Amino acid sequence: MKLRTGLIASVCVFGLGLFGSPIRADEHGHKHGDGHKHGDGHRHEHGEEHDHGTAPNQEMTPEQMQEMQAYMKAAMPGPEHAHLQKSAGTWKTQVKVWHQPGEPSEVSEGKSVIKPILGGRYMEEHYEGTAMGMPFQGRSLIGYDNVKEKYVSLWMDTFSTTIMIFEGDYDPATKTLTSHCDVLDPMGRKVHFRSVVKEINDNETMMEMHRTQPSGKEMKELEIRYTRA
Repeated sequence: MKLRTGLIASVCVFGLGLFGSPIRADEHGHKHGDGHKHGDGHRHEHGEEHDHGTAPNQEMTPEQMQEMQAYMKAAMPGPEHAHLQKSAGTWKTQVKVWHQPGEPSEVSEGKSVIKPILGGRYMEEHYEGTAMGMPFQGRSLIGYDNVKEKYVSLWMDTFSTTIMIFEGDYDPATKTLTSHCDVLDPMGRKVHFRSVVKEINDNETMMEMHRTQPSGKEMKELEIRYTRA
């Protein structure tokens, strides 16, 4: 609750700075609007009292208030964020990787720790395992963008310097999150990925990654089964 209150206060300060009229200060720290300058070096308003450091009481227009409320609404976690928090915890993983169509998969195991950050607005995953017989580490972030109305996630790991950014939608009927990402491979070719994350139950989740090949055909490249530890 303290975090939400602090955020609202920050947004309000931001809004006042964004929408408020600029106030100038003289060399004595007195704030004034437009007016004439007297011989004592002070600038005064006709028919108005001196402002000794207190900002004028300004009312926001309905349009400004509406924009302020939109900013505040966009910043607040909602039911989509609460749903993502169900993934918090420690998970064991069974991983299958296919390097070429028709070839046997490479199998490995790993561990994933997922936790909420920034007041529950995002989920952060720390992954550790092996790939091609070498140690492998990965990090991911996922959240729900209230403005786009999309789930947005990113992935980075020790096998690449590319940050993969996905956007997708969740289907509550099938309990499936489907996301898409476009990146460039080391040869400079555009590659499209489709990620499918299906919640089997509260303690088991299946993730698949599909790559669109240069031929236009899609290939299942990765499968990870998460089991709550």
